[in-house]
Amino acid sequence: MTIINYAAPSRLLAIARGHPYEREAFAGLLQGLDEFDVCHVEQPAAQRCLGPQYAEIVGGRFHYREANLRGQHWPDSGYRQQVTHTVSKIGSHPVTEGIPERFAITDELVPVSGFCGRCHSAAAQ
Repeated sequence: MTIINYAAPSRLLAIARGHPYEREAFAGLLQGLDEFDVCHVEQPAAQRCLGPQYAEIVGGRFHYREANLRGQHWPDSGYRQQVTHTVSKIGSHPVTEGIPERFAITDELVPVSGFCGRCHSAAAQ
């Protein structure tokens, strides 16, 4: 049985990069989290800094070149731009309230090797 130490400091690892975002607003958001010890790392630096632990933390990873993960060989992940595909909600969360169960969207797809049990590779569909 896991015992939760509620007196332990709350730590938050914030990983950002990729699509453009408002850096000052994001930094302000992180600074406003007084109850957290925040570490902000930009992707892909997070994968380089954390090594194999990165994949364990986030449940998978993007491969910039072919690599081994959990003893399995993976090709480089690559990506596909401007792909129209159908998205389905899995479970429920306050953030997804009001979003249809299934809907079409056009976006960039980034295949990843995932092992979180709920991750589904866009390349396999």
